[in-house]
This record gives sequence, C-alpha cells and structure tokens, in this order.
Amino acid sequence: MPYPHLDRLLDLLARLRRRSPWDQRQTPASAARFLTDEAHELCDAAANDQPDQIRAELADLLYMVAFNWLLHNERDPTDFDQLAEQAVDKLERRLGHVLGEDPPPTVLESGSQWRHAKAQEAKSKGQDPGPPSLLKDLSPSTSPLRQAYLHTEYASRVGFEWPDHTSAMGKIYEELDEVKDAIANGSQAHIAEEVGDLLFGAVQLARMLGVDPDHALRSTNVKFARRFRTIEAHFDHDVNRLAGATLDELHEVWQRAKRDEGQSDSGQPSSSSTPS
Repeated sequence: MPYPHLDRLLDLLARLRRRSPWDQRQTPASAARFLTDEAHELCDAAANDQPDQIRAELADLLYMVAFNWLLHNERDPTDFDQLAEQAVDKLERRLGHVLGEDPPPTVLESGSQWRHAKAQEAKSKGQDPGPPSLLKDLSPSTSPLRQAYLHTEYASRVGFEWPDHTSAMGKIYEELDEVKDAIANGSQAHIAEEVGDLLFGAVQLARMLGVDPDHALRSTNVKFARRFRTIEAHFDHDVNRLAGATLDELHEVWQRAKRDEGQSDSGQPSSSSTPS
C-alpha cells in the first residue's frame, strides 16, 4: 500500500533542509526537544478529548518524527521504512505471545514476558540486564511527575497500593507533618527529602483518582498565570505599584478574577493563611 503523502513530506523536509536557514541550524539534539514539545501538545489535545485538535497534533508529531529521522539519516543513513521494520520486529519479538496465545495473557503475564524478552536481547548483546523488576526503565529526562505516576502504577499491579484514595490522602497529611518537622529541625536536605515525599504522595493520589498529574499541573499553571496577569492589569502593569500593594489588596483582585471565571481556587497566598 503506497503512502504518497508520506513521500511528499519526506521530500519537502529534505528540500527545506537544503534551503531553509532555520532547518539548516537544527541539530539532532535541538530537533529532539521539538519532538518533546509536539508530544506534549498531543497529550493536551487528547486529555481534552478534541478530535480535530488531536489529528492536527498527530500530524505535527509525524512531521517532527520525520524531521528527526532526516537529521539522523545524514549521519547514519537509514531508510525511513527501516524504522517501521525495526518497530515491527521489536513488537513481534516481545509481544508475539499476545497474538499467539488464546486466551490472551493478562497484563501482569504480558509484562513479565515483555521483560523476559528484553532481558534476553540485552544478554545477546553482551549486556547485563540486572535483576528483573516490575518497574519500567525510564529515561532520566522523563518528567519526575510521570516517573512517580508510572512507578506507583506498576507497583499497584501486584497489590502494592493504598486500599482507597482516602488512605492515600491520609498519607499526604502524614507527609505534611513530616515536612513541618523537617522545617523545625532546620536541615535543608531533610526538608527537600520530605517535600519530595509529599509530592510523590500527591502524584499517587492523582493516579488513584484517574488524574494525569502532568496535565493537571499544566492546567493549574495556566490558570495561575491568567489570574496573576489580571492582578498585573489591575495595577496597569506598573511593577512599582504592584510591589507596593499589600497582600490583602493583591488577594482581593485575585478573588475577583476567580469569581469572574467561576472556577476553583488554585492555591494563591492569602494574608489570612496560617501554617498548619
């Protein structure tokens, strides 16, 4: 089955690489960052269940995959179709059992067979795969929130999980108390450790509630920035007036923006807030 538009895309990218100053400046490292950006935009569209936007972001992601291939192809010639061949070979090697077994294996069984196949591949290359683990090997560049989400998701498959979200919330309160104790002790390293535990607990709660923590935090960041810009506009974007305002004045404008939006709070500071 021919793919004429894919050929058009690859041809267009090759011509741009020869003629466009922007394309010529790109390196495999810079192109990889753009690939990450497009993947995040696809995640946002999928999370918002926007079919038209999902198609648009998938197209952008395909373009960026092709562009990344083009740059690497200049150093290590590889036909684009060879990438598909390599992907198919890998899936058949590691997931052939899913297609061949009846009934299909469970998620836990399939994961175990995938890890076994992956370990055998490493051994065939003279590598030490290390002891088997349920936890997925993640790139260091993976979002820390995503790492926490996946670690707890994989551990939950064998029952290492809070019985319900209420118990997970209790753990968060416990971690808050430990943060307060660390602050009282004055050790910055200990404070950082306990704050990390608190964030980890929050991610676990999000997962149990069916919430993607990366998407949720991105949405809150957008909401915070929108409301803070409302505060800036109230003071005519005058930094001196803004810095000279009291927290009560800033809070009043924030609450007004919140009421206008009719949305939930996003944790802004308040003069009435006290440590607990």
